Amino acid sequence: MKPIFLFLLLFTSFFVAQGQQKQLHVKGRVLDFSSREPLPGAIVIMLNAKDSTMHSNTAAAVSGDFTIAAQHGGQYKLKVQFMGYETFTQAINYQDTTTIVQLGDIFMNMKNVTLAGVEIVQQRPPMVVKKDTVEYNAGSFKTQPNALLEELLKKMPGLKLEADGSLTYNGEPIPELMLDGRPLFSDDPKTATKNLPADIVDRIQIIDKQSRDNELSGVSGKKVKALNIVLKADRRKGVYGNVNAAGGNDERYLVGMNLNRFNGPQQIMLNGTMGNVPPGGASMAGQLKTKNLGFTYNSDVTKKLRVNASYNFSKNEMLMQRSNNREYFSVDSTKYNRSNSQNLNQTEAHRFGARFEYTIDSTQMLIWSPSVSYNRTNTNTLNNFEISSVTNTMRNKGLDNTTNESTTPNVNMNLMYRKKFAKKGRSLNTMLTFGNNSSDRIGYLNSARLLKDSLNNDVADTTRQQNLSDNKGQTLGVRVTYVEPVGNGRFLEASYGYNRNLMRNVKNTFNWDTLKGGYTGFVDSLSNSFKNTTSFQNVGLNFRTNRLKYNYVFGLNMQVNDLQSLDRTKDSTSHQRTVNFAPMATFDYTFAGNKQLYMSYNGQTQQPTLQQLQPVVDRSNSLYIVTGNPNLRPSFTHNMNINLSAFNPATMRGFNLGVNGTTTMNKIVNKSFFDENGVQYSMPENLSGAYNVSAFLSNNLFLKKIKASLSFATALSYSNDVSFLNSEKNLTKNMSVTETVNFNFNYKELLELGVAGSVGYNSAKSSLTKAANNNYLSATGQLNFTVHLPGKIHIGSASTYSYTAGRSQGYDLNNAIVNGYIYKNFFKNNMAELRFTAYDIFNQNVSLTRNVYENYIDDVRTDVMQRYFMLAVIIHINKFGGGAPKKAAMPTSIK
Repeated sequence: MKPIFLFLLLFTSFFVAQGQQKQLHVKGRVLDFSSREPLPGAIVIMLNAKDSTMHSNTAAAVSGDFTIAAQHGGQYKLKVQFMGYETFTQAINYQDTTTIVQLGDIFMNMKNVTLAGVEIVQQRPPMVVKKDTVEYNAGSFKTQPNALLEELLKKMPGLKLEADGSLTYNGEPIPELMLDGRPLFSDDPKTATKNLPADIVDRIQIIDKQSRDNELSGVSGKKVKALNIVLKADRRKGVYGNVNAAGGNDERYLVGMNLNRFNGPQQIMLNGTMGNVPPGGASMAGQLKTKNLGFTYNSDVTKKLRVNASYNFSKNEMLMQRSNNREYFSVDSTKYNRSNSQNLNQTEAHRFGARFEYTIDSTQMLIWSPSVSYNRTNTNTLNNFEISSVTNTMRNKGLDNTTNESTTPNVNMNLMYRKKFAKKGRSLNTMLTFGNNSSDRIGYLNSARLLKDSLNNDVADTTRQQNLSDNKGQTLGVRVTYVEPVGNGRFLEASYGYNRNLMRNVKNTFNWDTLKGGYTGFVDSLSNSFKNTTSFQNVGLNFRTNRLKYNYVFGLNMQVNDLQSLDRTKDSTSHQRTVNFAPMATFDYTFAGNKQLYMSYNGQTQQPTLQQLQPVVDRSNSLYIVTGNPNLRPSFTHNMNINLSAFNPATMRGFNLGVNGTTTMNKIVNKSFFDENGVQYSMPENLSGAYNVSAFLSNNLFLKKIKASLSFATALSYSNDVSFLNSEKNLTKNMSVTETVNFNFNYKELLELGVAGSVGYNSAKSSLTKAANNNYLSATGQLNFTVHLPGKIHIGSASTYSYTAGRSQGYDLNNAIVNGYIYKNFFKNNMAELRFTAYDIFNQNVSLTRNVYENYIDDVRTDVMQRYFMLAVIIHINKFGGGAPKKAAMPTSIK
């Protein structure tokens, strides 16, 4: 516990030191001179009087009010700007004893333009930094006609669109998305980035906020980043989207639509795809057939009721072929499992979700969030394998054929009541949760194997089994949070939560009876019937302080867990009760010059799963036999995090430094051993001693002279993991270093260029066997460009080079995947588009991955789509009721 107390001591000392620094707060209100109406969003900048460099900035609220801070003792002048108005400048004069300067109302005069036919376009800053928000002006980042939102985001310094579609800001993930300040129903970034057109966006905001779970519960926690998409005022009413159809060689096809209707606060979105290539093209593992349909509805039904609902349907079929080279480690030997497998996975899913927000009055709100889903899955796997010793002597080989059919209907809902009292800051939150989740599965295992006995003779072994599983679960919970103000900007948060989970699990296994011609041989050793009741209680008390420059929270949670398990098969009952204390602390400080420090500590309990606790043998995988452990204890993890970030909106440069450390007591790991034929037997156990330390540094630069962005990122990680090798405790020390660089450049409206590269080194060392030691190198390079030619013709390429060294023979990468495209726009407003794309032009695409686990390394080769060609026709729909789009904000000029 010493590291925790040292961290908390550092946390408190830093807060006290910073709290003693004297601050100067300048307040005012920005109004229109003629109408006396407020000017929300007006830019307020505090400048150092000596050299006019920026000290800090903010933006006026909806009411026109603003507060901006500076260090006491400096000499400053204030500048206020708003589009179409003359700039206001005033020196800030104050006495030694002054802490607050009240400027009162600041009246802004509109620019006086009298020349006929002359239009003044006011400069609007590309970026504005407020206390918890970084705001990008979309008009400062040029995109091509019909470009999607993802193309706009790629041009914004600090923002990065990852390969999987996720978003990060200065290296930090962005888990939440909003549209005009309201949550999008789906937090999958692709919902917005691949559907919304760039030219309807006015601003992009990156906001530091409490997570939605914390907002609902009323309990403070670690802040997360959210991306808010603010639409242009004249683009909030209209219909837009596209319809597309594409065909290619080898009978490849893809058709889709994306239609959106906006009418102020009402938003309706409809999208669907059908084809045998992934949406957006590119290459992927396996052979795909997909059908997807989605519908989303958001609307203020009345002044008090807002509805957000969505329905999604998907039907997919994936045929995957792969080869594995798996190297198992034990204390005194090494075994190899070489296999070739084919997997056919067919899924059908229906998902409905909704959120109803009802405002009872100005102090009360109800939020009801139901969700219903139904999934049906059919899988069939053929696995041809051979297990051999280090001398390449065969110990076990055969063919496994497994088939599973399952259905999983789920119903979940929560109801939240929020009450604000007359006393400012006092509030009550109550949340009720309910869930009914079940799954039915029927599985078949046909296995034919050839083994070696103790005399090294061949022994044939066959298995033909049927497994019937029926799982039904119900969850009921309540959580109450009360917040009481106890002083200026200080609050006490008290919470109590109770959850009860009832799970019924029945599994019956039958062997094939040749004489009877059916699965009639009941196998009691592989069958079970359990009823488990889990009760979870949480009592928490937090103390929170909010200040203009900083805020902090510290508190303690007590968690009581009760598990009662009834084994109906053996007519026995077991009971487990655990009590854990989980302290937490966060500290957030905003320095002058848009620098921010965030520190946090929290303790977290992880309960064993039902499958881990049941003392039942699972032979669904003939090479990996698993048995549960009813004596498992919950694990407890300490998490510590420090993050420092800075951003200069004048130069659009920023950096982010993060350091994270975790240590886990009673970590749940698998205690495994191998028999003489290479079959692995596993049981979960508790083991302490695992810890991890990681650091991340990113630096984002904007090169104004050439209007290009350059970013560097360094990631370091060191871990000490615990595991078992043939029932003996093993320590594995892992180290990884990765360096990444990105460069993006636009030349006028002729060229868009992106270059990226990364190099990584990974090392793993085992305390028990040198055979598990592993070192390998990886490197990637990317080149993307688009050239815009006369005649609405565009040509470009997206290329990736991959290299690895240190893997198993035949599993290292050294290939370049080059994709190219050319397209032409037609008709008024570029309504139509004809696009030809060539994927993997040099036919070099392969999928080779390395996965490192507790006691083995797995190198995997997966069949992928290689060279193919597609010709697509795209019709863009862009009809708005707000008139012609407003011109983008540009530097001041006369037209």
